[in-house]
Amino acid sequence: MDSEEIVLTENDGSTAVQPKQRVNALTITTAVLSIFALCISVAALVIILTLHSEISDLKSQNTELSAVNNQLQKDQTALNDQQEKYRSYLLLSSIQHDIEDGVVTDDFVAKKVSFGFGKEGNDLTHVVIDLSNQPDMTVAYSGKGIYSIADRELRAKCNSIIKAVKDYYVSEGSGAPVWDDDTKVSLTVQNYEIGKSEAGDFKLVGEK
Repeated sequence: MDSEEIVLTENDGSTAVQPKQRVNALTITTAVLSIFALCISVAALVIILTLHSEISDLKSQNTELSAVNNQLQKDQTALNDQQEKYRSYLLLSSIQHDIEDGVVTDDFVAKKVSFGFGKEGNDLTHVVIDLSNQPDMTVAYSGKGIYSIADRELRAKCNSIIKAVKDYYVSEGSGAPVWDDDTKVSLTVQNYEIGKSEAGDFKLVGEK
């Protein structure tokens, strides 16, 4: 009997031969490949979605890190500026200590000095110098900032002590706020005002 035939027995005892149905190998192969391709597609989709999620997370983390880094840079800049201000203040404190009772002319002693700064602390806006009199000026001093000498002579003496203080400041104040023509200077004696210097021009109290 052919292995590809099926023998059937009828009710009346007779037999009949029916061909066996062949399985289509191409159909099975195609089905298997389709299932395999579907599995690969699903796996690829899962991987793509996972990668997309991870990339989004990384982008979010990178944005957060950039913001943190920017803030740290701002904080560092602010800290550097603050440290520079403190360094400047310490330097000025040292200069101030040296000037007081240390800078003198034949007429005056710089008894006390104070410095004023702009908002940023980088410019020296004004200087106040309180004086004490040398012996000759003590004789000429009438009190309350008034001297019994000619105004021209007094202006010259005042300009001399201002120059002496400024010269010391400039020589020792490398890195300190600049003392320039925009820096205003007030002179007092025993806290009584003598006059002011603006743009290098000194005027006694009451002068215009």
